[in-house]
Amino acid sequence: MSLRIREIVDRQILNGIKLVAGASGAENSVLWVNVMEILDTPDSLQKDELLVTTGYQLANEKRYSDLIQKLERRGISGILIQLGYYVDDVPDYIIREANRLRLPILTIPPHLTFSAIMHILIDEIQRQTAAQEDESTKKLLPLLKKQMEQNQPPKELPGYVFVAIPAPDRQVPPKELQEGINRISSYLYSQAAWYIQSQLPDGKTAFYLNLAEKNTIQDVIFELTILLTFLSEEQKISYYVGEYDLEDSDDLEKSFFAAAKCCKALEQIGAKRGVFRSKNMSFFSIFSSFHQNGEEILRSQRPELQKLLDYDRTHSTHYVHTLRVYLAHEGSQAKAASRLFIHRHTMAKRLEKICDLGDWDLEDYYTRTYLSLCLMLHDYYGV
Repeated sequence: MSLRIREIVDRQILNGIKLVAGASGAENSVLWVNVMEILDTPDSLQKDELLVTTGYQLANEKRYSDLIQKLERRGISGILIQLGYYVDDVPDYIIREANRLRLPILTIPPHLTFSAIMHILIDEIQRQTAAQEDESTKKLLPLLKKQMEQNQPPKELPGYVFVAIPAPDRQVPPKELQEGINRISSYLYSQAAWYIQSQLPDGKTAFYLNLAEKNTIQDVIFELTILLTFLSEEQKISYYVGEYDLEDSDDLEKSFFAAAKCCKALEQIGAKRGVFRSKNMSFFSIFSSFHQNGEEILRSQRPELQKLLDYDRTHSTHYVHTLRVYLAHEGSQAKAASRLFIHRHTMAKRLEKICDLGDWDLEDYYTRTYLSLCLMLHDYYGV
C-alpha cells in the first residue's frame, strides 16, 4: 500500500505537521514530492505528487484565486505549506477551496529545511514501495543469492549491486530487450574483477560485481549512463538502472531492494532512461524539480550544445563524449585524457575545437555547470 496523507499526519512523519483543510482527501496516495517556492507553474506537477512550498505571495488572493482548482485538476496528493517564511497562517480562500475540492492542505512549522523534508518523505515513500515491490522483480533476488552462494566474491574488494529494469515507454520485443541487456552486461563485465548476473525473461536483470582496480564506480556510472542514452536513441531500447554500494554490514537483500528502488525513483521523476545511484537520492529529487520547472528555459538557451550534437552526427566525431568525460573529471585534462586513452595534446586540441563550436569558456565554473545540466537533461529526459 502506498503512503497516504492521513498516515503522514497520524504518524507525525514530519514533526509538527497538521492537516488544516481538505480532510476528505486524506486517503490520497503520495508517490513523489515536488518543491516549488513560487507557485506559478502548476502545470508542471504530476499526479500523486505532494507539493511542498513556503507559500510565497500566497496571501495575494487576486493572483492565486484559481490555484487550488488548477492543482486539483493536476491530480496532486496535497499541498504542504511551511509556515513562518511568507505566511503565518493558510489564507481563508485557500482553506475554503481546498475543503470544497477535497484537496488536503498540510502545514508545518519552520524547524525543518526543505532538504530534510524531502529526505524524510522520499525515504518513507521508498520504504513502502520496497514493501510492495513488483513480484517479477522479487524473483531476481533468489537467483542472485544462489549465484553468490555458488561463486563467493572476494571480500577484500568493495561490492556493487545493479538492477536493470526496462523503462515502461513502449512494448519492446524480447529479442530487442535481450540485446539491450547484453550491451549492459558486456560493459559491466569489462569493468569488473569479479562478476555475476541473474536475469528474468521480461528483461529484468540483477548484477553483483567487484571493480577492477583501475576503475572507479563514478566512471562506471558515468559511462553506463552514456550507454543507456545510446541504446535509447539509436536502438529504441530504454532501461532504468539502479545501483547500491554494498557496505560490510549490508546484506544482499537490503542492497538488492535499494537498487530496485532507484529504478522506481527514475520512473517517478519521469526519466526516459538512466542510472540512479542510491547515494545520489538528494540530488535527483532536486534535479527532478529542476527538470519540470526549468526544461523550457534550457531548451531555448542551449543551441550551442545542439550544434555540438549535430556536428558529431554529421562528421562522426566524438566531441560530446569528450566534453562529458572532461566535465565528469572536474575539468582535468590529464584525467580525462587518461580515461579516453588519448594523449594530453590530443585532448587539448579537442577541447579547443569544442570551445570554437560552442563559443564556450570551459575555464568558467558556471559554463561547466550549465553544460553538465544540459547533458544530464539530454541523457535522462531526451531534452
